[in-house]
Amino acid sequence: MCLSLRCDLRRTVFAVIYLCGSFAASHGHGTFHERFEELSAALREKPDDPGLLYRLAAEYLEHGDWTTTLGQLAHLDRIAPGVVATDLLRGRALAAGGKFAEAKAALDAYLVKQPGHAVALGARAEVLSELGQPQQAAVDMAASIAATPRPEPDVYFALANYLVAAGQNADAIRALDDGMARLGPISSLIDRAIELEVQLGRSDAAVARIDARMNAALPLQRPMFMALRASVLARSERASEARAAWQALREYLATLPPLDRASHSMLRLAEQANQALATPAP
Repeated sequence: MCLSLRCDLRRTVFAVIYLCGSFAASHGHGTFHERFEELSAALREKPDDPGLLYRLAAEYLEHGDWTTTLGQLAHLDRIAPGVVATDLLRGRALAAGGKFAEAKAALDAYLVKQPGHAVALGARAEVLSELGQPQQAAVDMAASIAATPRPEPDVYFALANYLVAAGQNADAIRALDDGMARLGPISSLIDRAIELEVQLGRSDAAVARIDARMNAALPLQRPMFMALRASVLARSERASEARAAWQALREYLATLPPLDRASHSMLRLAEQANQALATPAP
């Protein structure tokens, strides 16, 4: 391939070397088979087009076919070596196939060329976790979050899990709080923070979080949080407060309309309250 043509190709496919670039633009428009047919038709016209070949490899990975993705990337590197940065997609494909050491090597190579790339850092964090390196995974995920304009809640959840695996529960709670400060009161993040507060023996903090959720809940959601509050108090050996919380739940359930009160979930909560209150007070 001549130098001028290589330069033209680099400019042409610059946007598609990022996984969240051209792939994200193509994904979601039609089924896999429809997108595959569109790409196949385009490749019949331009069989060696690096951008199209990269998109096809990405489609295969999205479809769960990581082995074909690797084959497509190898073909792309043979016909247009160095034109498209394939290591990110290769790393994700290897991770999908459980080849975590090889995946890390590919992602390392990509991040040498593209330091601070949010998607690559997040992908390497997942790989590091699988390799039993949660502390390093947390570092990568935190860097990925910092480089992302509006992260998804799942990345904060993952960061917290990595920190917990590294024995840093307090830092995990701070990560969850950072996520909620940035994204708002996401239920999954609040629930995980409550769980970690209980594990750390910080029952006041856990109850405060539960109360905040309960106060913002719809009427039929409130009993679930009331039961959680009572359970946390009981686990924290605050027996008299737990008993009062179970009694408050039973009284609240009695105020619900008959059809709501007779639902399976409400009956289960009533049974839990009755069982707890049946135990003699200490």
